[in-house]
Amino acid sequence: RFCMSSKHFKEHLVMSVSDQTYMKISQGSLGKGHVAITPIDHVTSTVQLTPKALEEIETYESSALAFLKRRNCSAVIIEHAMEDSSSSSNGFHLHREMFPIEDSRMKRISERIEHTLRRKRYRMQKIPPGTSIRDVVIDSRYSQYFYVAFAGEGFKPQRRLIYFKEKDSAAVPYTLMRMVVTDALGCPQKSNWRSCQKSLQEEEKVSQSLRDEFQPFDPMHQGS
Repeated sequence: RFCMSSKHFKEHLVMSVSDQTYMKISQGSLGKGHVAITPIDHVTSTVQLTPKALEEIETYESSALAFLKRRNCSAVIIEHAMEDSSSSSNGFHLHREMFPIEDSRMKRISERIEHTLRRKRYRMQKIPPGTSIRDVVIDSRYSQYFYVAFAGEGFKPQRRLIYFKEKDSAAVPYTLMRMVVTDALGCPQKSNWRSCQKSLQEEEKVSQSLRDEFQPFDPMHQGS
């Protein structure tokens, strides 16, 4: 779904493309502003990103948060990395997903998400302000992680957490965070993105509308 060279890639969902990354509407979108920010190169962890790619991802994230602010929304931001040595990681493409949440619901949703993840067998670590995910992961002995951030007007200061999978624990399904978020939102029936897909015509209409709305915030258009 995220490799541009894949025959299954949906180009019409792309909102913006920069040198090393791009932003697209998430398939099975849970609302306007539900996007994925992705490196163009096929990598499975933030450790493999170039400094330029990481900078572009963070720029897109800031732009998307500014767009959501206009809609009175904040965001749950997630990133999942797979183990390079695992055969299951071969088809996995690193991406950072942003789920739009109404400001008024943000605190309650964040509490439910953290409560759910505490019940799982993951080692949680807070990420201090000004510290990148890359630095935390490089210093860790863990190669598979979930990054979770609660950001926006409805959640200040921003809270950034990283959950590491213990070596002897079961494999972490890459769909876990969508399941956790949809459960917190009260719509567990939408945990499978495939059940939320629209027709091609609907996707194209929604994509064009969101591209037009996002353009003033798009770093690829600013100053042009």
